[in-house]
Amino acid sequence: MKDKIKPLKVEEIPFVITVDDSIINNFNELKRLEKNDILKFEPNKNDIFNETPELDFSEVEPGVDRGLKLYTKEDAMKIFHCEKIKATRIIKYMYNLKLATQIGREYYFSEKDLFEFYEMYRGMEVKII
Repeated sequence: MKDKIKPLKVEEIPFVITVDDSIINNFNELKRLEKNDILKFEPNKNDIFNETPELDFSEVEPGVDRGLKLYTKEDAMKIFHCEKIKATRIIKYMYNLKLATQIGREYYFSEKDLFEFYEMYRGMEVKII
């Protein structure tokens, strides 16, 4: 009797990414676009929150960085120039290296994590399984 060969799902097919300067260039372009979007923001004149409220930092713990920007798989798609499934697998790979965070079912990474990943694998081909 012949054994049936089970076809692999897209999520199971290994692929290779090359860690080079294009990753950092794409990331810097993403940050530049985000900065331009922030600069273009104009509040609605009819908005009741037009005035800046007073901020109370008395409850904030000293030494805690509240300005950490986390990037998602959509950002990884732009940085690595790949589709959503591959971007998710790259972030999961980073998560296994302790360079990403899982919140619920989603994975996130910071700028520091991306640069650590880049420094670890610069000039190498990384097989993502």
